[in-house]
Amino acid sequence: LAGNAQLDGEAEKIVRAAMSETTLNAETRDDLQLRLLDVIQRQTGREKEVETQLLALSKTSGAKQDDLRLRLAILYHGAGRADLFTQLLEQVDIDRCSEAEVLVRASNASKEIGLNEPSAKMIERAVKLQPDQPQPWVQWVSRLADIGDEPAIRQALQQMLGMAKTWNLHEET
Repeated sequence: LAGNAQLDGEAEKIVRAAMSETTLNAETRDDLQLRLLDVIQRQTGREKEVETQLLALSKTSGAKQDDLRLRLAILYHGAGRADLFTQLLEQVDIDRCSEAEVLVRASNASKEIGLNEPSAKMIERAVKLQPDQPQPWVQWVSRLADIGDEPAIRQALQQMLGMAKTWNLHEET
């Protein structure tokens, strides 16, 4: 459903209507704002609006400040602005990020431009946030191999083997 213009338009209306409720607490309003950004970001031609909203939100004192900066960095990467991506990435405290999907996307973007150490740190954080998902584990081990950290690779593989018992792996995977 993601990216369907009609559904995105309807989703945007619903989220905006929910945000207009005066009884919402700040946390719920912030969460709705992020969902609205997700919807808007899927629509081509609205990148400037997304940037403006992310800049405004990232300057607030909320707990998701680092996640918002990371989202903004990904937006800059997508626009081909590796300089702004790198500059903003330096301001992000990866350990304070809480959105695993955003961390994975930022890790991939970092790897694309050769920032292997930050990429490994971001994907490690995604693994800690969602240890039950096998794909980030594979990416983490790969990033550790990229930076040549053999002791960390061994430790990650041991942890991965321990987690594999809980994963629903089929024979074809």
